[in-house]
Amino acid sequence: MFRWIAALIWIALASPLAAQSDWRDDVIYFVMLDRFADGDPANNAGVDLSDPLAFHGGDLVGLTRRLDYIADLGATAIWLTPVTLQVPPIDHEGRPFSGHHGYWAEDMAALDPRYGT
Repeated sequence: MFRWIAALIWIALASPLAAQSDWRDDVIYFVMLDRFADGDPANNAGVDLSDPLAFHGGDLVGLTRRLDYIADLGATAIWLTPVTLQVPPIDHEGRPFSGHHGYWAEDMAALDPRYGT
């Protein structure tokens, strides 16, 4: 699955990348996937746009649909926040909230279903 995602991004931006000889020449566009673009509302478990700590619905379908936008900005590489299955963390008052940023991985081999399949 992760190889497929990497291949998709590589193919989408392959023409600018092919002309470059050194990765240090790349323009990197950072994407916090959950906040970027919601392409499939069917996978919006736990989405609450009014809560800055909750998931907001961005997913791989949304990213895929916006690849031309990123390329038009001049980006030649994409840095994604992790898409792995997240641990359900608890805040200082004992309330659950989400690791929408992707850095609280529960399973490094599993894609978080909120990002797609």
